[in-house]
Amino acid sequence: MLVVSLDPGPWSGGDAALLLDHSQDLVFSVRLQPTYSFRYVNAASTPITGYGPDELRADPSIFTEAIHPDDRALVGTALSDARRLEAPVIFRFRHRGG
Repeated sequence: MLVVSLDPGPWSGGDAALLLDHSQDLVFSVRLQPTYSFRYVNAASTPITGYGPDELRADPSIFTEAIHPDDRALVGTALSDARRLEAPVIFRFRHRGG
């Protein structure tokens, strides 16, 4: 599931950051401009995707390449039109281990 928020303000520090860091759900924030990059990835990325936060931040293409080919256009459209996104986007992701 992809949820896009344009305002990370209330989630950027303090108790909220502590909650996100320890969540068992994958939580991440991406920057779309000027280049696609991860601003934040929590530790749940490792068991969920097979890739650690540092790996995803170092090479964001790992994430996009692991999105199921049939879902890439859907995710791309959601990210490119994030200001109009009204509902979560559900997509399939291929774990590093298969």
